[in-house]
Amino acid sequence: MFAKNMTEAAGWCQEAAVQGEHDAQYQLGLLYAQGTCVRQDNAESYKWASLASKTSDPKKRDEALKLRDERAKKLSAKQIAKINAAVKAWQPEQPKE
Repeated sequence: MFAKNMTEAAGWCQEAAVQGEHDAQYQLGLLYAQGTCVRQDNAESYKWASLASKTSDPKKRDEALKLRDERAKKLSAKQIAKINAAVKAWQPEQPKE
């Protein structure tokens, strides 16, 4: 039951993250960093942490940047450049009805 609930929570987190919710973006970055309920993926973690760092809350921005920088150590310069370009062009999705 716990695994199903965590997987469902990760799905809700993903949905909120793609809609631009910074807290959800940060949490999704953590999930990808740890491989919790999703496959571990440093590039996805870096992407979501980068997006989360665009928050206006300085403390949350610092947390997101710390996570992003930790993930960057595990990526090549080419991977980082590609992700940064995608982050720059990223637009939140509209909520599903």
